[in-house]
Amino acid sequence: MPAFSIRVVGLLLLTSLLSGATDWNRIRGVNYIPSYARNLYGAWRDYNHDAFDAELALASDAGFNSVRIWLNYFAYAENPARFLSNVSDAMAISRKHNLRVLPVLFDSCGVRPRPNSRLVTVSDAYRAFVNDPRFPQSWKDRSRSFYKLYAEGPGRSVLIPVGDGTPPEIILWQHWQPSPGYDKMGSAWWPQLAEYATAVTGRLGQDENILAWDLMNEPEFAAEDPFEHGLNDPTVQKLVEGFLRSMRQAIKAKTPHALTTVGFAALENSMRYEEFADVLTYHIYGDPEKIRLSVDKASAFSKKLGKPIFITETLANFTFPPYDIGYLATDHGQLEHYQKVLPALLKSNIGWMGWGLVVGRLFDSYIDIFYANGHPRPAGAYLREMLRKQQ
Repeated sequence: MPAFSIRVVGLLLLTSLLSGATDWNRIRGVNYIPSYARNLYGAWRDYNHDAFDAELALASDAGFNSVRIWLNYFAYAENPARFLSNVSDAMAISRKHNLRVLPVLFDSCGVRPRPNSRLVTVSDAYRAFVNDPRFPQSWKDRSRSFYKLYAEGPGRSVLIPVGDGTPPEIILWQHWQPSPGYDKMGSAWWPQLAEYATAVTGRLGQDENILAWDLMNEPEFAAEDPFEHGLNDPTVQKLVEGFLRSMRQAIKAKTPHALTTVGFAALENSMRYEEFADVLTYHIYGDPEKIRLSVDKASAFSKKLGKPIFITETLANFTFPPYDIGYLATDHGQLEHYQKVLPALLKSNIGWMGWGLVVGRLFDSYIDIFYANGHPRPAGAYLREMLRKQQ
C-alpha cells in the first residue's frame, strides 16, 4: 500500500477511535503499583500474577472502570520476552476485571541509582544535605523548606539509598527510579528506547481494552533538580521535547492508530505540548475549588481544540511541598480529605484517575486506600460507596 494511503487509513482509524466507544468524561480510574514492589523495575522483574489479579479485583470491586499501569524500560531491556509476556498477562487480568488500561511507557519521577549508594536513614541524609559544603546553597535551602518536617519527624528512621551526587529529592522518592532517566533521554538513546516502546505497543496494538499510551509520566521532573531546572530551563525543555517527539513518531510509524498522551503534572504543560497527544491528560491535587477551576479551564481548552481531556492523577491525601505526612496520613485525615475532594470530582464533567490503591512498599503508601488482604481503610470504604452510587 502506498505511504500516502497508509497515512490516510491511519488518520481515519484515529478519528474513529477518538469518536468511538470511549466516553472520556466517564473515566473513573486509579493508578496501580503492585503492593510487592518499591519501584517499577521491581514490579516487572518480580512480576506476580496473583498479586495483580487480587489487587486489580479490588479496583473493580471499588467501582473503578479503568486503571493506569506503569511499565519500565529497564525490566524490558533485561529480558524482553519475559517482560512482554508479563505485560500481556497484566492486560488480560485487567480485561478480566472490566478495567480499561492506560499504560505508562516512561516515567520522569525518581532518582537514578548511584553505583556506590549505601542505605542511610532519612534523618542522616537530611543532615548531610543541609551541612555538606559540596552542595550548593539552593539545595540546602530547598531541603530545609521541603523535607525538614518529614526528616525530623515520621520519616527519620526510613532507610534510603544515597551515593555520590544523589540529590535531596531522594528523601521524597526513596527507592523510586526514573525510566529511562534524564541521562538516557538524549538522541543517542532514542533507537533502543523506541525499540522498547514499539515492541510494547506493537504487541498490544490491537487490544481494544487499551485507552491510550501515556508516553511519559510528569516530564516536568525529568531533570534531577527539577525545581531549579525543570521545563523552564531551555536545555531541559529541548531534551524533553525531542524525546517525546521521537517516541511518538516511532510509535505512530509502527502503529498509526495508537492513541498517545503525556501525563503532565500541570494542565498548562498539557495545553502547551498538545501536539504530542491525541488525548490530553494532566494531574491535579488539592482542595475542591482548585480542582473545579482546573476542570473548567481544561474543559474549555478541550472543546476549543477538539481533543478529549481527562485527569490521570488526583484525589490523594498528599501535600508537597513541604513533604508533610502528619494528620493527612491517618485514617481520619485521609477520610476527611476524600469527603471533601471526591464529591467535587464526581460532579465534574471530566474523567479522572485517583492516585493510591493498595498499601505496599512505596514511599507514599499512606495515600493508599486498601490493604493487600482486601480490607479497606475508611476512605476506601467511602470511595466504594460513592462510586457504586454512580454506576
